[in-house]
Amino acid sequence: MSRLCCQRVEPPIGRSGLIALLLSVVIIATSATSATKAFAQKPHESLHGAHEVFISPDAAIVWAVQKAPTGDKATVWLRIVNTANKFSHISIDGIDPFSKKRVRVAAGQALQAEARIESDRDSFSDLPSREVHFYRSEEDLRAEKPALTVYYLGVPDQTPEFSSRAALDSYLSAAKLAPSPAALPNAVKASSP
Repeated sequence: MSRLCCQRVEPPIGRSGLIALLLSVVIIATSATSATKAFAQKPHESLHGAHEVFISPDAAIVWAVQKAPTGDKATVWLRIVNTANKFSHISIDGIDPFSKKRVRVAAGQALQAEARIESDRDSFSDLPSREVHFYRSEEDLRAEKPALTVYYLGVPDQTPEFSSRAALDSYLSAAKLAPSPAALPNAVKASSP
């Protein structure tokens, strides 16, 4: 008589193979969940501004300097434009590239169509680099999660200087930043993925 009914039958891949297979399924499921969450979040984009006029599909930045009538004092102005209306807030950090010291030079503020931010030119001697952070919401601002950062290693070399506020305002206002960036001299077009 055959004893097949009482014999123990091993799975074709063995116990250790079965355990490995189950662990693989768990790891793949966990990785897929993490990847889905990461894909659902908008990635942070960091772009080098480099020039006095920066244009991307979502934002634009124009630099200008207003020199004091006497002495060596000057004020650096940034016109920050929300060209695609994707951002609700901005902030600006000054950075020392050697010590990596970082100071918030323009606190988080609401951004409608545009904002103008001024900094004393002397502040660039200690903190020459600037990062302009664009946030999609106030919650992102509080969590320090910008959607876009445009960074500069200093005041761009070709930044125009003006002796009067009226001339500076005229330049900043006249800059056509959308939809025809090619019309601006020295404009840098950045592409968004």
